[in-house]
Amino acid sequence: MNEYLPFYVGKGNGNRAYVHDRNHSIRDDKNFLRRKILKNLQNNGLTSEVYFWKEKLTEEQAFDLEVKLIKMFGRRIDETGILTNLTEGGEGFSGFDLSESNRKRWQNPAIRLKIIKNMKKAQTKETRERKSIAVTKIWADEEYRKNRIDKIHGELIQEEKICETCNNPFMVEYRTNPSKRKTEQMNRRFCNRSCSSKHNVKIMEMKNAEQK
Repeated sequence: MNEYLPFYVGKGNGNRAYVHDRNHSIRDDKNFLRRKILKNLQNNGLTSEVYFWKEKLTEEQAFDLEVKLIKMFGRRIDETGILTNLTEGGEGFSGFDLSESNRKRWQNPAIRLKIIKNMKKAQTKETRERKSIAVTKIWADEEYRKNRIDKIHGELIQEEKICETCNNPFMVEYRTNPSKRKTEQMNRRFCNRSCSSKHNVKIMEMKNAEQK
């Protein structure tokens, strides 16, 4: 442990500790601080080392240890240390995995009360303020913001079209995910409202001429 510096602390079971080094996991990682480190390691042909501080703990013991370790090493997001964790730890429920084993754990009154207590603790005014500052810093990162917007709305597409009135080229932008704006931009035929109005006037004149 002395040869390495930790950059993330987390509680988990099974193979969860190893999934972050997978290509698709790095690309989709919502934690922009951890993603940068993993991408840097990958670009240099390296991988992260997994160290198990303690094993075979109860749910409560694991959450408590997670909180203590994060506090001990400190977090980059609030400039208290070296970890990329975005929260103080102790919240959550086994990754919100709805497996049969987790359903049974949730039925345990002691575990359920501990989880509820942690969730309430996470909603104190002080914690909300810290989370607000952390979220602001996260969204200030251009790469993170772009990846999140792309994931929610789809990739940004820029397409050149020719105006049917003035024959001048113009650009349209839309996201790949279905939306009203995507439909409108894909169906655009004119570069501006003036050209659209001129086209409509021309159509009306042609209809009036036919009626005569």
